[in-house]
Amino acid sequence: MKNKHIIKDFMMSNKLSFYSPFNININNTILMVRFVEYNNEIKLKILNNVTNYYNQDLLLYKLLFDENTKIIEYAYKPKHNEEYFYIAPNNKIFKKKWNNEDFDIFCYKSKNVYKSVEEAKKFL
Repeated sequence: MKNKHIIKDFMMSNKLSFYSPFNININNTILMVRFVEYNNEIKLKILNNVTNYYNQDLLLYKLLFDENTKIIEYAYKPKHNEEYFYIAPNNKIFKKKWNNEDFDIFCYKSKNVYKSVEEAKKFL
């Protein structure tokens, strides 16, 4: 890929890293995605159940160059012993109490912490 530096600059300026999920809003649809690198190419992998609807290359282009496609800043962080919800890799929603454990922090840093089941369902 000859323009790899453009994607890496975009990632750095938005504090994104490979394999760490983040959410974007495209055409009022919220998608959970992550950057992956394989075969010397950078791709945007869609983690929601809508992969048949969105072309990954077009989505990457829109994320980089379409001002209407936005990264969603999601900063909800529960208080100690407060319940939160997260989405597992199998797209099931689970409830957990915040104890500032490694798993809690991982969910928070990957923007996978939700106040309610209804809110989490928006990201499926």
